[in-house]
Amino acid sequence: MLPLQRSVGSFLILGLLLNAAHAMAATPQSLDDLQDLADEPSRAELFELVKAAEIAEVPDVKKEAQKWFNLYGPFKFPNDAQFDVKENKDRVDSIFGVDISHHTDSSFPLEELYFKQVKYVYLKASQGTGYKDGKFASYWSRLDKVPVAQRVHRGAYHFLSADKDGKEQAQTFLRVLAANGGLKKTDMPPVLDLEWDKASANGPDRWTGIAPARILANTKAWLEEVEKQTGRKPMLYTARSWWRERMGSEATFRELKDYPVWIADYSQSSRAFEVPKTPANSKWSMWQFTDAAGMQAGYSKGFDANIFKGSEAQFYQTFDLDRF
Repeated sequence: MLPLQRSVGSFLILGLLLNAAHAMAATPQSLDDLQDLADEPSRAELFELVKAAEIAEVPDVKKEAQKWFNLYGPFKFPNDAQFDVKENKDRVDSIFGVDISHHTDSSFPLEELYFKQVKYVYLKASQGTGYKDGKFASYWSRLDKVPVAQRVHRGAYHFLSADKDGKEQAQTFLRVLAANGGLKKTDMPPVLDLEWDKASANGPDRWTGIAPARILANTKAWLEEVEKQTGRKPMLYTARSWWRERMGSEATFRELKDYPVWIADYSQSSRAFEVPKTPANSKWSMWQFTDAAGMQAGYSKGFDANIFKGSEAQFYQTFDLDRF
């Protein structure tokens, strides 16, 4: 082979090797080493703890809330998302969403959510470093196949385990996302779920005894890694009652002020006035106000419901979200 021919041939071989390497990098990693979640408590079971804390803190809220109950229960889609019974008028600046996991029945009508006045839906993707939600792939794909004019925004969340490194848990979450096509600009921001970590509904919280500084470090490590890899600012899901129980001072919550907050608060007093309680009175972006929402028709079981208070324009701006 002449020198020029050898040079061209070398470039061709190098090009083929680079293309092969790129193809391998672009191929989603196998998730065969991750187990499907099965026996961990559902949010409904975990948030019996929230309800107990709320009743202990304000024992007369039920009686008071009966008089001023805007987000009354049982909240049902689509009627209660459209009409404010207390004010006797159509709801404004109230954008509703739901969140589900493998605990949710597969018959949950993802394809009908648009007609139920649901704007967004979050799906559990992973937990710790060794677990994925076995229904995530199916739910994520089903939402992507809905006709564009009838789609709702989908989002993914990770449950932070107490016994694993935050950055490593972020990498597990990112693997699950990548294996299912990754995030689109029409997808909601990634979420970190920070709450009671229990092996069973009656088991101990595995965060017990872990220093608040370490909890904060793992939380920040997850948030920072996911933001770095996705280019999206993640949101933190938590409850004031858990924060006070495990972190002590609410002032430490201000160390996470750069991240949007998805607060869980089921108290009837908060639902009555539509203002949830947050650690250190921090600003919130989304509020999970019940674990027992329902549908007027099409699905008979309970599920989590959430609200964003603001206009549609504010919704898209807050979550750095593209329209369909």
